[in-house]
Amino acid sequence: MSVALVTGSSGFIGTHARRRLSREGWTVRTFDREHPTDRLDGLVDGVDAILHLAGVNRPDDERAFDEVNRGLTADLVDSVIRSGGAPTVVFSSSIHVEGDSAYGRSKLAAERELQRLADDSSCAVLVDRLPGVFGPGARPGYNSVVATFCHRIARDEPVEVHDAGAEIRIVEVGTVVDRWTSLLADHRQPGYTLLPVIDAHLVTVGDLAQHLTTFARLYRDGLVPNTSDPLRAELFSTFVSHFDPDSLSAELTLHADDRGWLAELIKSTAMGQIFVSATRPGVTRGNHYHDRKVEKFFVVRGSAVVRLRAVEGTQVREYQVSGDRPSVIDIPPGYVHNIENVGDTELIVLFWANEVFDPGLPDTIAEEV
Repeated sequence: MSVALVTGSSGFIGTHARRRLSREGWTVRTFDREHPTDRLDGLVDGVDAILHLAGVNRPDDERAFDEVNRGLTADLVDSVIRSGGAPTVVFSSSIHVEGDSAYGRSKLAAERELQRLADDSSCAVLVDRLPGVFGPGARPGYNSVVATFCHRIARDEPVEVHDAGAEIRIVEVGTVVDRWTSLLADHRQPGYTLLPVIDAHLVTVGDLAQHLTTFARLYRDGLVPNTSDPLRAELFSTFVSHFDPDSLSAELTLHADDRGWLAELIKSTAMGQIFVSATRPGVTRGNHYHDRKVEKFFVVRGSAVVRLRAVEGTQVREYQVSGDRPSVIDIPPGYVHNIENVGDTELIVLFWANEVFDPGLPDTIAEEV
C-alpha cells in the first residue's frame, strides 16, 4: 500500500486531499504547522509521496510568512534528504510569487528550498502555482473571498465590494485535488517541475457577488438556481456549504383536501418543478391536460393506474404503476391524464414538470379522461 504525507492536513485544501487519498487506498500520515518539526524525520521515512500544503495566508505578524512558508519547507527538505528516500513531492505554491507581497516572496523562497531538494536527491518535485482556491470547508475571512462572500450572503449580511471590476482567477478545490492525485498515480522522473497553470475561472469581484446574491434571493423564493454553467455549479455547492447548520430544515407547505395532500419540493427556472402528493385509496387526481407543459409521474409507494388520452382522440391508454415496480410515466402536452389510487394504502407520487407552476398562467385545462 502506498504511503503519503500531507502537511497542512487539517487545513482547507489539506482536508480535501487527505480524504481523497484515503478513499483511493493510500495510507496517509499527517503533519500540521502546529506540530514540532522534529516529527518530520519519522513522518517522511518510507513515504511514496508528500503533499506539502502547510503554510500561512494571513498571519498576525508578517514574519510568520518566512518562518512558516519558507522555514517549514526548509525543515521538510532537510528531513527528506536525511531519510535517503525519493518520494514524489507536490507543493502548493501560489500565483502571488509573481508579485511583491510578503506572502508571494515567502512562497517563492519555499520553491527555492524545493529546488534544493530536487538537486540533492532523486525526488520528483512538482510545484503548482495555484490561483484562489474555493469550495466547501474554506474559512471565511481567511482562505478566499469566495468563502467570505458565501458566509456573509448566506446569513443576509452585507459584503464589501471595493472594486467590482477587479478580475480574479479561482479554481474549485476538487479540481486541484483531482490534478494532484492524477500526478501521484503516474511515475515521475526525478527533478524539479513547475507545473502548467491549472485551468481556472476568470470572474470579476462584482460578478462573483452578484452570482451569490442571486442564489440567496432565489432560495428565499423557494427556487433552485440554474447551475448548468460549471462556475455557477461550483459556486452554488460552496454557497450551500456555508448555510448555518442549525437552519438546514424547512417545513413544507401542504396543500390538503379530501383527496390527500400535495407539496412542492424543488422549483427551478432552468429545470422546472418537483412536487410530491399523497392520495387516499380510491381517489383520482388529474383529469386535465396541458398545452405546453411536460410532466413525469413516479410512484414511490402504493399502486395506481395512470390514464392518458389525446385531447382530440378517443383511445385511452392505461399504465399500471406501483412502488414495488419502479417506473416513470411521461405525460406529453396535449394529453388528458389522471392517476387513480387502486390500492388499499395511501399512494405517494413524485411529479416533475418542466416549468414552475404559475397561478396566473397555470396551463392546466380541466377535462375528463
